[in-house]
Amino acid sequence: MPLVRLFALLAACLLPLPAAAQAWLDAYKAREYAKAAILLHEIVTDPDFVDSGRDPLPIRHLAVLYANGLGVAPDPIAACALARDAEVATHMAPPTKPLLTRQDNEQYRARLEEATEFAIAQCVTLSATDLTTVSESRGGCYAFGMPEQVVAVGGRSVRIGRAGIALAETPDRNRHSFMCPVAIGRVRPISIEPPQNAAPGVAARHFIEVVLWRRGSGQRTRTPIYVAICQIYEVSPNRVGIMTEETLEEAAHWPGAVVPTNFDARLTMEMIRSGHVRWRIDGAPPRRGWLMLPEQRASQ
Repeated sequence: MPLVRLFALLAACLLPLPAAAQAWLDAYKAREYAKAAILLHEIVTDPDFVDSGRDPLPIRHLAVLYANGLGVAPDPIAACALARDAEVATHMAPPTKPLLTRQDNEQYRARLEEATEFAIAQCVTLSATDLTTVSESRGGCYAFGMPEQVVAVGGRSVRIGRAGIALAETPDRNRHSFMCPVAIGRVRPISIEPPQNAAPGVAARHFIEVVLWRRGSGQRTRTPIYVAICQIYEVSPNRVGIMTEETLEEAAHWPGAVVPTNFDARLTMEMIRSGHVRWRIDGAPPRRGWLMLPEQRASQ
């Protein structure tokens, strides 16, 4: 659907907004799309947004931004997921007034039909595989910035996406889930070579690092926060298994799909003579641990 047509459809459904909800729309109308996107993310990533009966316009506008790459990187899967959730939100939102007359009823039905049309327009170009992926990216678990890809590491192909992470030949239903991230800061392969004095038989070990953000709430204030997490998975001949998950930092506002500041300078991983890999994240206080060999970890 052309961008002009999308804007016309959205404008036709605009309802009076409370002052507190006006900021994102003002930025949107001013074509300050990056600013609008930040504000919209903070509204839409509320896990209760779709079912709460709130105004569906924020999620619809964010779908338009992702569909057209306005203020954000284009992401047709996210646009489709948002549009489908907007359709559900439209059905969940109560009418603006009681449906007392035939005209009221017709206007309400027209909004429902238009929401369906909007969702179809965002999803119609996606493949069957992409549409399956959309189902993994709804209800606040949008994983914005997820690079749906296959990477080669340690002689194996690893598929990474909203469906999870596993060896490429593994069915989606058996993949390790990322557990509802709102954004992905980075996905990268890491290979750790043995030291020169390694014991006989010790070989390189291969990992996938995932930096992601989840939405949570502060322990004291219960206000929404975003939590950055580093996950490290080991790639072995038969599986991809998670080895550690560490919280990095918290943010009070939408962080975007970014890696926390100076994280690369704070993280170190090295193999010792036995083949074990130790890691350390400098901070206050520093965190450290071991990435045990799979057979040793299983026996503990």
